[in-house]
Amino acid sequence: MEHPLTSSPSRPEAGELFRLMAEGVHGCAVLLMDAGGVITAWNKAAEEMKGYAPAEAIGQHLSLLYTEEDRARDWPRHNLEAAAERGTYSEEAWRRRKDGSRFWAHIALTVLRGDAGELLGFSKITLDLTRHKELAEHQKEKNQIDLVLRAAEAGTWSWNVAVDRVEVSRHFFELLGYADSEVLLSFERWLDLVHPDERAALRTQLHEARAGRPDSMLETQLRLLRRDGRALWVFMRATWHAAPDNQVLGGVCVGIDSIKLAEQEQERLLRQLRDERARFANILDQMPSGVMLAEAPSGKLGYQNRAADLLLGRGSGGIDSYRDYAGYQFSDLDGRPIAPDELPLARALLRQQTVDTEELVYTRPDGTRTHYAVTTAPVVDADGVARVAVAVLHDVTSIKTAQLQAAAEKERVQVTLAAITDGVVTTDRLGVVTSVNPAAERLLGTSEAQARGRPFGEVLQLVDGHAKAVLDAIERCLAGRRAESGLAPVALRGRDGQRYLVENAVAPVRQADG
Repeated sequence: MEHPLTSSPSRPEAGELFRLMAEGVHGCAVLLMDAGGVITAWNKAAEEMKGYAPAEAIGQHLSLLYTEEDRARDWPRHNLEAAAERGTYSEEAWRRRKDGSRFWAHIALTVLRGDAGELLGFSKITLDLTRHKELAEHQKEKNQIDLVLRAAEAGTWSWNVAVDRVEVSRHFFELLGYADSEVLLSFERWLDLVHPDERAALRTQLHEARAGRPDSMLETQLRLLRRDGRALWVFMRATWHAAPDNQVLGGVCVGIDSIKLAEQEQERLLRQLRDERARFANILDQMPSGVMLAEAPSGKLGYQNRAADLLLGRGSGGIDSYRDYAGYQFSDLDGRPIAPDELPLARALLRQQTVDTEELVYTRPDGTRTHYAVTTAPVVDADGVARVAVAVLHDVTSIKTAQLQAAAEKERVQVTLAAITDGVVTTDRLGVVTSVNPAAERLLGTSEAQARGRPFGEVLQLVDGHAKAVLDAIERCLAGRRAESGLAPVALRGRDGQRYLVENAVAPVRQADG
């Protein structure tokens, strides 16, 4: 007698057995389709998983269960054809429920063929792996967070106020150099990890956060103690978790040692820069010449020493652009006003032009006119860009006044010499002729231009040995710095060849300094 489970049932019996099996399966949707993909059987698990009652699903095409995106790319047909070709087809993908929600499904399609190999239809089983998908995503997210925390040198902690315990992450301890440490610490033990100089302040901040609003946040920078005793600067931020009575304060600590070191180095360099600037400004303030520094390319005056304040009769305030240089009344030596963009400092800023020395006339606010020799240059950084231009002002008013006085005095002397009827020849200390008055030009038969720069003995043609006597008198005059008078008359030969007997005298010409 054959056993009922090992004997071959009739087709009606097989169909009933399949129905009973499919209905008894929990958590696994089982359905049958005809050769065209139309659903013909639908178990209870399929109804629970997908939300369609048998009457709603049976008679519908398989595409009912696919997402809009998959239907748009004709993916149901692709899957059926793949199963028909290979015998089976499986995949994991998002599927659609009746209410429009999605779930992550593992599906397996199997082709059903008759004894002659003809296509009868398909069977399909579906498993809801949404929970597994979420767990995998959570694990992936956790791994990513771990990588981020490790890369960012960060660790997390949470303080459960109710039990006065602090849960510390593995990354937190790794940050402090601990390989293996307990995860749960008492509040006091956790505070022991804080630098003694900041422990009391953090305790106060934590208790204030505890007593504050539910959405209060704690942000601070402090030092933690590493296992080797060294201090580690961290940035700490903490907020209350959404929990009953707000009893859990969660936070993160990010290592900022490199930032702190950079800040300290920056502060050191800034102090050094301030000291250098103060020393530089002190040196410039001692200079008798005016010094002005302007930013490029704007022309804003950033510095002006005391000498420049005195020379210009004003400070550097209000000069925010080279266009504001119009407030300085500069003109050239002929009295023509100079436009702001043509002043030496503006040319250095706008054209990177260096001006060795340029004499300008400046009218001070009180109306006095002064002469300045101005030197300007752009200051180029290592990258070749001019960021500052400097101008140096030298007061040459006294020199210009002396030059004008000397020119006037020379003119008076020349007028006087021209009016004298006696011939007058002047030389320098080496006996080289420097001037010849009109009377001497007529007597010598040569012009002043022809005589100037020639030795005295070549200009005056003395005869009968008289030349030596006159030259000796000149040497005595220069050596003794006194006049030589009472000299014997000498014979002079003019250019016309005639001889003239002339009286002569030699006298030194002293400058104001003797």
